[in-house]
Amino acid sequence: MAALAGWLSARGYEVKMVVNPQQKIYLKNIADVDGFQLIDFKSLQNISSSVPQKHLQNDNGVSEQTFSPSDLSWFRRKLASLHHNSSSVAIIILGIYWMLQTLRFRILWRKEVVRMGVDRVFIWGDNAATTNGELLNLLKANGAKLIHLPVSLTDQDIIARLRRDFKIQQVDSGSTWIAKFLAKLYPDQLYSYKGRRLFYYLPSEILAMSLLGKLPSKPWILGGSKADQVWLSSSSEFDYWMQRGLKSSKVSVIGSLDLQGCGEAVKKIRQNHGGLFEGDRPLVLINMPNLIEHGVFSDWGRLWFEVSLMLKPFTNKEINVVVNLHPKSDYQKYEHLEKLYSCSVVQGDIGAWISISDLYMSACSTTELIAAEFDVPVLDIGRIHGFETEILNRLKNVQFYHTYDEYIEGAALHLANMRAPSRRFRYDESQAANNPVYLKIDALLKSTVQ
Repeated sequence: MAALAGWLSARGYEVKMVVNPQQKIYLKNIADVDGFQLIDFKSLQNISSSVPQKHLQNDNGVSEQTFSPSDLSWFRRKLASLHHNSSSVAIIILGIYWMLQTLRFRILWRKEVVRMGVDRVFIWGDNAATTNGELLNLLKANGAKLIHLPVSLTDQDIIARLRRDFKIQQVDSGSTWIAKFLAKLYPDQLYSYKGRRLFYYLPSEILAMSLLGKLPSKPWILGGSKADQVWLSSSSEFDYWMQRGLKSSKVSVIGSLDLQGCGEAVKKIRQNHGGLFEGDRPLVLINMPNLIEHGVFSDWGRLWFEVSLMLKPFTNKEINVVVNLHPKSDYQKYEHLEKLYSCSVVQGDIGAWISISDLYMSACSTTELIAAEFDVPVLDIGRIHGFETEILNRLKNVQFYHTYDEYIEGAALHLANMRAPSRRFRYDESQAANNPVYLKIDALLKSTVQ
């Protein structure tokens, strides 16, 4: 998003990016991107044209403004505990709380939204709940067009997989009367997954938004709620969402945002990682799964054990291994992997890294669509954690594994049949340098939004 904001600013657009100052890792990653204003989510006031250091870290490298549950007031701690309580009383109390919070921000934001005079809003989800959703409601009410950008988790089953273990979001015979009432009143809020009926939102959020008359109508459909336009990265995604009720009239297939500037990014990689281009050893790219960051589990010890299995096929071999981190990941928590496994740990430019890789390991990520563009073979371990998507199932360059034993065996076969010379020495920079994704965005902005 920051790269797109910087590019649009350079094209003459006035760009403001709404951020939460508490998201320190994300702010640190965009600190060197110029040309747009950062807006505080709560106040809608400018933070600054660049990220203030106080939002990043202190002299000891420790993030400031951090807090723990013990720092919260008794009231906030009590509210936090209610989120895990599925009783009708807890749902009603939280529903009233979220309704009041949403009304509070509606009052705080109304004049600021008018003052900003926003024409277009880029979003990664038009089904945001409570306060986040209210900001979108106000922007839309003031004439802004909501444009849904391509996102990474564009599959209903994947979204359901992240919710299925939360009892409070399940609707069954044992659910409270208010959960059953909301399910009967708003059937579009439910999705059936492996025998379970699941709410997209918490019941308290459904209650609050319904009382305010702002409940997103079809939250399980990407772009099915508030979006005026939906931009997708591939025809596979287009086919998938057409089958699930998304209106084709507001959809455009623009390609992957990660491919923009790919040629320049490869040049930068050559400069900063020259050692990878010495000799003709294969380059294996590991897209580090966000198992901790996305709440699949919280045990770092378990993560490091799984990382050892991910890297096992490539350890002590004549192979260049690069581990690419998600922008939300904390680099310092992963950098020790370099010494432990003799690999390179990087962050960002995922499209460029894929384009020069000989083999790509990922976990049910739409970056695998980029690999398909460059015909890079993919080892997908998402099914080990129950992640699967019809969109990726159609790709011929992807092989899926249900266990790490299968994965290790499959990786060995790929290494044995790997073509020489390495892809990075056969790479045609012109293939990616002129990727027209951003130019398509520019044209769509000029032609479809008045």
